[in-house]
Amino acid sequence: MEDQSPQDEAAIPEAASPSSRLQWKSIGIGVGVTVVVLAVGVVFLVRAGQGTEIQQVSIHVEEIINQVETARPREAETAVFLPAQVGQTLLPGDGVKTASNSEARVDIVIQKFLRIARTTPNTVWRLGQFALERDTIIELDQGKIFLLDNGLGAGFPPVRIVTPAGTASPRGTWMSVAYDPQTGVAEVQCFRGTCELANDVGTQVLTDEQSSVATAQTAPSEPVYLSQEEIDAFTGLPEAKRGEIAVPAPAIIPPTRTPTPTPTPTPTPEPSPTPTPTPEPSPTPTLAPTATPTPTSIPTPEPTPTPIFEIPEIPEIPKIPEIPDIPSSCRPDLNRLPPLNRLANGLLLIAPLALIAVVRRVRR
Repeated sequence: MEDQSPQDEAAIPEAASPSSRLQWKSIGIGVGVTVVVLAVGVVFLVRAGQGTEIQQVSIHVEEIINQVETARPREAETAVFLPAQVGQTLLPGDGVKTASNSEARVDIVIQKFLRIARTTPNTVWRLGQFALERDTIIELDQGKIFLLDNGLGAGFPPVRIVTPAGTASPRGTWMSVAYDPQTGVAEVQCFRGTCELANDVGTQVLTDEQSSVATAQTAPSEPVYLSQEEIDAFTGLPEAKRGEIAVPAPAIIPPTRTPTPTPTPTPTPEPSPTPTPTPEPSPTPTLAPTATPTPTSIPTPEPTPTPIFEIPEIPEIPKIPEIPDIPSSCRPDLNRLPPLNRLANGLLLIAPLALIAVVRRVRR
């Protein structure tokens, strides 16, 4: 038993130290617990980070006026618009549509930065992209959208509104974008700050109270200043009227615009006649009143009836000279005459009278 090999001598101390084995077991258990704790901590940190990001980034429907609908095409083969709800969260791909006399307010919240998208009547748009570190993309199919913010957007990705005629991008500003699918014209109105309208043909930068238009085939036009009516559309937004968001002051004072009436052709004035001095009337002597004779009324003769035909004047018949008295001595005694003589004498006396009567009748 005294003769032992070297291997046996080396194994005797190892078998004789149970405390070393316990020490190695304790070390292994400690390492395992540490790994588990670290893994659990990482999981909690990841979940906490995700929750913070969800709270810091959101886009939801804040206000509905009349008929507003939203669509979620991922849940159906085609986009089906259903009535929207206040507080409804929008995700990339969701659509918003307003009817006539209807409006919607959608709030885009990135940490403390608030950007409001106010949708006007008869407007259809879709949320194309939305994330904390990426630009927010709104695809406008028709209608008009107002964008306004609380002025705390420095350093955050901007919003881009994409239309078939071009893309509008504000840089922490107030602006509106409109698109008419019938004419194919897109219009950008930059109320405050700096805006950009770009397409495949060209790019135009706008500043305070300027606007520009473009189509898919034409470059954005040269900026023109907004009219007073267009300015009032911005200052009359509900958020501005309620004082929820203060209207920012322009960085560059735009020129004062006085509405110019449409010029009308002015007729050439005709030379007016030189007024002739009117001579002053000489004083007229006042005459003593003269008695005015009273007119004597003269009876109006009655009108003579007009005869139907004109009666010719009958000439006067010459008077038959008187027959002188025949002396009795010469007078024949009719009684003494025979009856025949008496008849003849009577006819002789009557003949002149008959002749006179015949003449008068003929003249009539």
